[in-house]
Amino acid sequence: MQANRQELQEYSKESYIQDVVLSSKDVREKMFLNNFSTEMMCLVELNGYFKQVNDVFFKVLGFTREEILARSFLDLVHPDDREMTQACFLSLVKGNANIRFENRYQSKNGDYKWLEWNAVELEDEDLHYFVARDITERKMMEKLFFENGRRIRLFVKHTPVAVAMFDKEMNYIMASQRWLEDYQLTEIDIKGRSHYEILPHISLRWKQIHKEVLEGCVKRSDEELLKLPLGKDMWIKWEMHPWRTSEGMVGGIIISREDITERKIIERQLEEYRIDLEERVIDRTSQLKQSNEQLSQEIQKHKQTEGKLEQSYEQLQNLSAHLEEVREQERTGIAREIHDELGQALTALKMDCSWFQKRLDKKDLVLEDKVKSMKELIDSTVKTVQRISSELRPGILDDLGLVAAMEWQMDEFRKRTSLDCYLDIQFDDAQMNTKYATTLFRILQETLTNIVRHAQASKVSVSLNESASKIVMIVDDNGRGVTKKQLESPEAFGLMGMRERIHYLNGDIDIQGKKKRGTIVRVALPKIS
Repeated sequence: MQANRQELQEYSKESYIQDVVLSSKDVREKMFLNNFSTEMMCLVELNGYFKQVNDVFFKVLGFTREEILARSFLDLVHPDDREMTQACFLSLVKGNANIRFENRYQSKNGDYKWLEWNAVELEDEDLHYFVARDITERKMMEKLFFENGRRIRLFVKHTPVAVAMFDKEMNYIMASQRWLEDYQLTEIDIKGRSHYEILPHISLRWKQIHKEVLEGCVKRSDEELLKLPLGKDMWIKWEMHPWRTSEGMVGGIIISREDITERKIIERQLEEYRIDLEERVIDRTSQLKQSNEQLSQEIQKHKQTEGKLEQSYEQLQNLSAHLEEVREQERTGIAREIHDELGQALTALKMDCSWFQKRLDKKDLVLEDKVKSMKELIDSTVKTVQRISSELRPGILDDLGLVAAMEWQMDEFRKRTSLDCYLDIQFDDAQMNTKYATTLFRILQETLTNIVRHAQASKVSVSLNESASKIVMIVDDNGRGVTKKQLESPEAFGLMGMRERIHYLNGDIDIQGKKKRGTIVRVALPKIS
């Protein structure tokens, strides 16, 4: 009795101990009577009918003992699996000591469960001994994994972006159609082959990037010139990420890239147009400068009398102000021309694309993707046009006033420079004179430009407030400080322009710099009653 108990305890440690089953009939009988095992267990006679079944068998399939014992083992096997199951029975009869197989077995509600069987023939009793485990959930997971893997492969293959997946040896796992087309390859060409084998002349730089990504890094570039086969060049935006196994280890890398060649062409054309506009502005400014020089010569000729000198000086100030007004008008006109004409043209082009897209055959995915790419390129071009227009003359200054324009300018400055920027406005510009607003805004722009070029600062503070008689703007930075020599330099045209703007409006400007302690620009304009 004690020996049998010990044998039962040993059996609890492992489901499939065939030597116990074969050597101890008492243990097997106690196992069935006491429902010791957590596995499905049954004894089947040579004619195929059940002789004995444990309770787990009933729980899994839902049948009663009487319903089971009245059936043949093969009665509950799925029709598609019956021939295979019969072959396993024959294998037992022919002398195989132990066989394992999987099949679908019917439950009482009519559903089929996947069972994993372990079968042994008991020759001394003319019986087959079966132990089964319910693996339905595992089979469902395998099926789901297979279907998901197939979907992923289909998605990668047909995505319009060039994508490829590699293992740790840089052997191809999968690649999109766009990737294959760029390198003039087929799926057969890459199957089981290394990226370096297909492209033997790949640079050491790319190999080093691959190595770093395989070590867990993420690499990317917003634009880079890629040399393709047959001398074809392409501007791309690319990213590389490591992919990890279920254990969290790096299993390889995923490379994706986007063709931005058309965008680069548009940017270059816009840059050429911007340069042309700047040349036109410079040419007109040069003409005005020549007029200014002629006026200066006239002033020199009339130095004899103080009255004429004062009159000429007044004329010079008026002309300078007029030049600034003309320049502002030119900027405004050019900005409006860019915004209206180019904006309307781009809008019309996007509408044409949308019209064309609606009439495309929905099955033509290549044209569909191409039209979508064109619309995205048009949107990017519109943003570039808006940026150029704003740099010439921000519409927010005319539409919303000085305060909104200063907030916009400081926000743009912060984005471009990453400096710490602080803006303190205690002023209501609702009734502000247009010339005042333009003057203060242009001085702020010129001051911020000088800070970027010369100050080497990390922080900029701007304030705008008013007293009973004045409007005061102060720009303070913590840079290296402007020197007296720089303030008095005849080539400091920016400072000269700032002074001329303020003096024309009967205002004051004071610029003070302290070495390594920054520069303070203080502008004061009289209030207009």
